[in-house]
Amino acid sequence: MKNKYIDEILEDFKSGNFYLAGNKVSPLLKKFPILNQRVIFTKQLSLEDFFSLSNCVDVLLVPQNFGGGNTTLEAMIFGTPSITIEGDYLRTNITSGLYKQIKILTPPTVKNINEYINLAVKLAKNKTKNTSLRETTKKAANKYLFKDDKAIKELEKVLEQTFLKSKGEL
Repeated sequence: MKNKYIDEILEDFKSGNFYLAGNKVSPLLKKFPILNQRVIFTKQLSLEDFFSLSNCVDVLLVPQNFGGGNTTLEAMIFGTPSITIEGDYLRTNITSGLYKQIKILTPPTVKNINEYINLAVKLAKNKTKNTSLRETTKKAANKYLFKDDKAIKELEKVLEQTFLKSKGEL
């Protein structure tokens, strides 16, 4: 996915802004002048600052070829939709896998860049749909992810077996 998707989303969503972390901005600003007015570049955020931002943005965009695992998990605390494009590699399917784990029937996962752009704009503009997805995600993440005792028990078992194997007791 080229960075032009940002430009296309901003064209379709006239009142929207982007928040981007990091300082590798000059090539983007030269290539897409619209970014000068509607993109806010931040330093790397602390966890507390990321939580605050995640809670107030319409959507998070997981770039293609980026896993988005921690970002998506942290955003699920607030139900913030994390839009992602499924792909052929693990790193492109972490976010979609998390949505499958929490049993979201219509997750914000797509197959191509056009669907990605359309869904980003749709969820940013349609507050009712956005709020509904947020509430569904929050409840499901709490039930199937954050408070899943079965997963904790399975992890405990794996760690215990690994420890016993290392001691030659298995």
